[in-house]
Amino acid sequence: MGSSGINAEYMGSSGINAEYMGATMAEYFGGGSAALLSRPPFRVPFGAVGVVMLYDEVSDSRICDALTGCVVGLCHCRGFTPAGGDTLQVIREAGTWRCVGLGIVRGIDMAKRVFYVSTPVAPALLRDINVIVRGNTQLPGSLAFPTSVLERARYLACDVLDKVGSGSASMKGKKTAHGT
Repeated sequence: MGSSGINAEYMGSSGINAEYMGATMAEYFGGGSAALLSRPPFRVPFGAVGVVMLYDEVSDSRICDALTGCVVGLCHCRGFTPAGGDTLQVIREAGTWRCVGLGIVRGIDMAKRVFYVSTPVAPALLRDINVIVRGNTQLPGSLAFPTSVLERARYLACDVLDKVGSGSASMKGKKTAHGT
Protein backbone atom coordinates (compact mmCIF):
# COMPACT_ATOMS: atom_id res chain seq x y z
CA MET A 1 0.00 0.00 0.00
CA GLY A 2 1.13 3.52 -0.78
CA SER A 3 1.14 6.43 1.63
CA SER A 4 -2.45 7.27 0.68
CA GLY A 5 -3.70 3.92 2.00
CA ILE A 6 -4.92 2.74 -1.40
CA ASN A 7 -3.38 -0.38 -2.87
CA ALA A 8 -1.81 0.75 -6.16
CA GLU A 9 -1.82 -2.82 -7.51
CA TYR A 10 -5.61 -2.67 -7.86
CA MET A 11 -5.75 0.89 -9.17
CA GLY A 12 -4.06 0.16 -12.48
CA SER A 13 -5.64 -3.16 -13.39
CA SER A 14 -8.57 -3.34 -15.79
CA GLY A 15 -10.31 -5.98 -13.67
CA ILE A 16 -10.65 -3.93 -10.49
CA ASN A 17 -12.53 -5.77 -7.79
CA ALA A 18 -15.25 -3.20 -7.06
CA GLU A 19 -16.07 -4.66 -3.64
CA TYR A 20 -12.40 -4.53 -2.58
CA MET A 21 -12.03 -0.99 -3.94
CA GLY A 22 -15.17 0.14 -2.11
CA ALA A 23 -13.94 -1.32 1.18
CA THR A 24 -10.49 0.20 0.72
CA MET A 25 -11.96 3.63 -0.09
CA ALA A 26 -14.32 3.45 2.90
CA GLU A 27 -11.36 2.61 5.14
CA TYR A 28 -9.35 5.49 3.66
CA PHE A 29 -12.17 7.94 4.43
CA GLY A 30 -12.66 6.68 7.98
CA GLY A 31 -14.86 3.61 7.81
CA GLY A 32 -18.21 4.74 6.46
CA SER A 33 -20.62 7.58 5.86
CA ALA A 34 -21.18 8.37 9.56
CA ALA A 35 -17.43 8.74 10.23
CA LEU A 36 -16.90 10.80 7.09
CA LEU A 37 -19.76 13.17 7.80
CA SER A 38 -18.95 13.58 11.48
CA ARG A 39 -15.92 15.72 10.53
CA PRO A 40 -16.61 19.21 9.19
CA PRO A 41 -15.45 19.69 5.59
CA PHE A 42 -12.62 22.00 4.55
CA ARG A 43 -13.57 25.24 2.78
CA VAL A 44 -11.70 25.61 -0.51
CA PRO A 45 -12.24 28.95 -2.30
CA PHE A 46 -12.64 28.71 -6.08
CA GLY A 47 -9.69 31.05 -6.60
CA ALA A 48 -7.33 28.85 -4.53
CA VAL A 49 -7.36 25.89 -6.93
CA GLY A 50 -7.58 24.92 -10.57
CA VAL A 51 -9.96 22.12 -11.61
CA VAL A 52 -9.05 19.28 -13.96
CA MET A 53 -11.58 16.86 -15.49
CA LEU A 54 -9.42 13.94 -16.62
CA TYR A 55 -11.76 11.77 -18.68
CA ASP A 56 -14.83 13.85 -19.43
CA GLU A 57 -15.41 16.94 -21.54
CA VAL A 58 -17.54 19.13 -19.31
CA SER A 59 -18.62 22.64 -20.20
CA ASP A 60 -17.42 25.34 -17.82
CA SER A 61 -21.01 26.03 -16.76
CA ARG A 62 -21.45 22.38 -15.62
CA ILE A 63 -18.12 21.84 -13.78
CA CYS A 64 -19.65 22.31 -10.33
CA ASP A 65 -22.43 19.82 -11.14
CA ALA A 66 -19.81 17.31 -12.25
CA LEU A 67 -17.79 17.70 -9.02
CA THR A 68 -20.57 17.55 -6.42
CA GLY A 69 -20.49 14.25 -4.51
CA CYS A 70 -17.39 13.02 -6.35
CA VAL A 71 -14.07 11.60 -5.26
CA VAL A 72 -11.30 13.98 -6.31
CA GLY A 73 -7.53 14.01 -6.18
CA LEU A 74 -6.06 16.78 -4.04
CA CYS A 75 -2.94 17.71 -5.94
CA HIS A 76 -0.06 20.12 -6.25
CA CYS A 77 1.24 21.25 -9.63
CA ARG A 78 4.59 22.97 -9.53
CA GLY A 79 4.57 26.12 -11.64
CA PHE A 80 0.77 26.52 -11.61
CA THR A 81 -0.70 29.58 -9.93
CA PRO A 82 -4.47 29.61 -9.34
CA ALA A 83 -6.44 32.59 -10.64
CA GLY A 84 -7.21 33.93 -7.16
CA GLY A 85 -10.29 35.86 -6.09
CA ASP A 86 -13.53 34.01 -6.74
CA THR A 87 -12.65 32.76 -10.23
CA LEU A 88 -13.08 29.05 -10.94
CA GLN A 89 -10.20 28.13 -13.24
CA VAL A 90 -10.62 25.02 -15.40
CA ILE A 91 -7.34 23.49 -16.57
CA ARG A 92 -7.68 21.82 -19.97
CA GLU A 93 -4.05 21.13 -20.87
CA ALA A 94 -2.14 18.09 -19.64
CA GLY A 95 0.07 18.55 -16.63
CA THR A 96 1.98 16.71 -13.95
CA TRP A 97 0.32 16.69 -10.57
CA ARG A 98 1.60 15.30 -7.28
CA CYS A 99 -1.41 13.83 -5.49
CA VAL A 100 -1.38 14.46 -1.74
CA GLY A 101 -4.56 12.46 -1.10
CA LEU A 102 -8.21 12.06 -1.96
CA GLY A 103 -11.24 14.07 -0.98
CA ILE A 104 -14.98 14.08 -1.53
CA VAL A 105 -16.66 17.27 -2.72
CA ARG A 106 -19.56 17.31 -0.25
CA GLY A 107 -21.04 20.54 -1.46
CA ILE A 108 -20.45 23.74 -3.38
CA ASP A 109 -21.64 27.17 -2.29
CA MET A 110 -22.00 29.16 -5.50
CA ALA A 111 -22.80 32.41 -3.66
CA LYS A 112 -19.61 32.25 -1.57
CA ARG A 113 -17.65 30.57 -4.41
CA VAL A 114 -16.28 27.73 -2.24
CA PHE A 115 -16.03 23.95 -2.37
CA TYR A 116 -16.65 21.90 0.80
CA VAL A 117 -14.26 18.96 0.72
CA SER A 118 -14.04 16.09 3.22
CA THR A 119 -10.68 14.38 3.43
CA PRO A 120 -8.51 12.54 5.94
CA VAL A 121 -5.45 14.46 4.66
CA ALA A 122 -3.68 16.47 7.37
CA PRO A 123 -4.38 20.22 7.21
CA ALA A 124 -0.64 20.96 6.98
CA LEU A 125 -0.47 19.03 3.68
CA LEU A 126 -3.56 20.76 2.29
CA ARG A 127 -1.76 24.12 2.20
CA ASP A 128 0.14 22.93 -0.90
CA ILE A 129 -2.98 21.92 -2.84
CA ASN A 130 -3.53 24.05 -5.92
CA VAL A 131 -5.37 21.59 -8.20
CA ILE A 132 -8.47 19.42 -7.74
CA VAL A 133 -8.54 16.51 -10.20
CA ARG A 134 -11.67 14.53 -11.01
CA GLY A 135 -11.03 11.15 -12.57
CA ASN A 136 -13.22 8.06 -12.81
CA THR A 137 -12.99 6.91 -9.18
CA GLN A 138 -16.52 6.28 -7.98
CA LEU A 139 -17.84 7.13 -4.52
CA PRO A 140 -18.33 3.76 -2.79
CA GLY A 141 -21.89 2.89 -1.84
CA SER A 142 -20.86 2.50 1.80
CA LEU A 143 -20.01 6.21 1.85
CA ALA A 144 -22.99 7.42 -0.15
CA PHE A 145 -25.75 5.22 1.26
CA PRO A 146 -26.82 4.05 4.70
CA THR A 147 -25.17 1.00 6.20
CA SER A 148 -28.42 -0.11 7.82
CA VAL A 149 -32.04 0.01 6.74
CA LEU A 150 -32.78 2.18 9.78
CA GLU A 151 -30.24 4.86 8.81
CA ARG A 152 -31.21 7.42 6.18
CA ALA A 153 -29.07 7.97 3.11
CA ARG A 154 -26.83 10.91 4.05
CA TYR A 155 -26.13 12.09 0.49
CA LEU A 156 -29.81 11.89 -0.40
CA ALA A 157 -31.05 13.87 2.61
CA CYS A 158 -31.81 17.60 2.65
CA ASP A 159 -30.06 18.41 5.94
CA VAL A 160 -26.65 16.76 5.53
CA LEU A 161 -24.73 20.04 5.78
CA ASP A 162 -26.06 21.10 9.16
CA LYS A 163 -22.85 22.00 11.01
CA VAL A 164 -21.70 25.58 11.57
CA GLY A 165 -19.40 26.68 8.76
CA SER A 166 -20.56 24.07 6.30
CA GLY A 167 -22.49 26.46 4.09
CA SER A 168 -25.90 25.24 5.22
CA ALA A 169 -27.09 28.73 6.17
CA SER A 170 -26.74 29.97 2.61
CA MET A 171 -28.43 26.85 1.23
CA LYS A 172 -31.55 26.92 3.45
CA GLY A 173 -34.65 28.08 1.67
CA LYS A 174 -33.12 28.05 -1.80
CA LYS A 175 -34.90 26.10 -4.47
CA THR A 176 -33.00 23.90 -6.90
CA ALA A 177 -33.61 23.65 -10.62
CA HIS A 178 -36.08 20.82 -9.84
CA GLY A 179 -38.10 23.00 -7.45
CA THR A 180 -37.30 21.02 -4.30
